[in-house]
Amino acid sequence: MTPDPNPVFVLLATFVPLGIVGIVLGLAGIMAYTRQAVRSRELAADLILQMLGRKMSVEEIERVMLAWSQDPALAKSMSKARKQLAEAKPAYL
Repeated sequence: MTPDPNPVFVLLATFVPLGIVGIVLGLAGIMAYTRQAVRSRELAADLILQMLGRKMSVEEIERVMLAWSQDPALAKSMSKARKQLAEAKPAYL
């Protein structure tokens, strides 16, 4: 007759590998998301530099960046800020 294994060791043998796999997958996901965000910002910076090299105006660059971002919340906040700035312009301009 073999003795029953200790339940603590059974649980550890089950949950430790699962925990390690979970940590590795979580870190891989975080690294992938961070790399994608950095790459997106690199592309945006390169695009802005190219537009500045072509002597495009700020309004044209803003329009292109809003269309390129594909973020409706950003577009909405930018249009709201633009309206507020337009209302706050001094009379002498």
